[in-house]
Amino acid sequence: WRHARELLRHEPRAPATDRLRVQIGGGLLQLGWREGLATEELNQLVDETVSFAGEADRGRVQLLLVTQGRVLHGNGGSADEYVKAVRRAIELGAINQGREALLQVALSQAYLWAGLLREALAASDWASVGIASVDAADRAVLGFDPERWLLSLRTRVLIRMLRLDEAEDCLRRMDEIGAAGEDPILGQLARHYGIEVAWWRSNTAQAEHYAQAGAQVAQTGSNPYSKVLMRWADSIVALLVHDLARANRGLSDALELIRTMRVAVEMEDELLAWTAECHVFAGDLRNALGTAKQTIDLARQRGHRISECRGLIVWGSVRAREGGDGARLAQQLFVRAEQLIAETGAVICEDALRRGRALLTPSA
Repeated sequence: WRHARELLRHEPRAPATDRLRVQIGGGLLQLGWREGLATEELNQLVDETVSFAGEADRGRVQLLLVTQGRVLHGNGGSADEYVKAVRRAIELGAINQGREALLQVALSQAYLWAGLLREALAASDWASVGIASVDAADRAVLGFDPERWLLSLRTRVLIRMLRLDEAEDCLRRMDEIGAAGEDPILGQLARHYGIEVAWWRSNTAQAEHYAQAGAQVAQTGSNPYSKVLMRWADSIVALLVHDLARANRGLSDALELIRTMRVAVEMEDELLAWTAECHVFAGDLRNALGTAKQTIDLARQRGHRISECRGLIVWGSVRAREGGDGARLAQQLFVRAEQLIAETGAVICEDALRRGRALLTPSA
């Protein structure tokens, strides 16, 4: 794609060559989403490709804008900017029902990362009406079954709202569709969400079943994204069986992969939130406090409201034990966490908040 782009660099503007430039820009961006593009190069490429696009290329421009938002967020940018990028694409007008559905799935993903779960679910509902109408060209660009993508995102939203029966129904529907030729990451995510459901149900056997299936896939390939998910999943299973050293090791390894490989960067603050909670379970309040503060700082940079909420609850839970000024600060942190729960709909944070506030109650 780079060579093709270079060959056209000095060619004069003409409808045929402009269409080719748009095609090349789209291909380079699609590959760059997986292989990694620097933010500066990404923005330059999108601006250049959009400038060559005519009215007939409106549909391709929509996909470019969505890809730009996704890659910028994947490089550590704000989820709120991802939401804006998808909304900009939607405002261009859908070329057909399938494209409208696909854009709504992308909007659901952007809202999910921003932690706005009700909005993510509403976009998912809208998308479900036309998802079967996505045409072959858009399916080819996407690279995997759009309905499985929709169901995968919907599962994650429902887990965070603690609507676990509905989440499991989505996972069953994904299995029914089948995985022939799918992107391996999508399958890995489905298994990971199965482990998250098991975590909230305290079902160790179910978690281990999903973890073993995911580990087999990750070990047979070299995709670092899958390896991050595998280590994260193993940590959740370890927490279920109270093996805190193994859980902390897995989370640490996953974070190391993210930071050295610059892959799955959007997951970093959520893994930090799990790490902070793991430290609390282990009674290591000093490291819990430091990690919670890291979580909050990073989550605020990236517009990840649920990770911020989890970090605030850990921070408050540590300070609540101190009494006096610590308890007063904890009360303030818990108020902010409660506000974020109301804003996001993240029911998964409610029990931890109750436990944290219980620490403020003097012993009888």
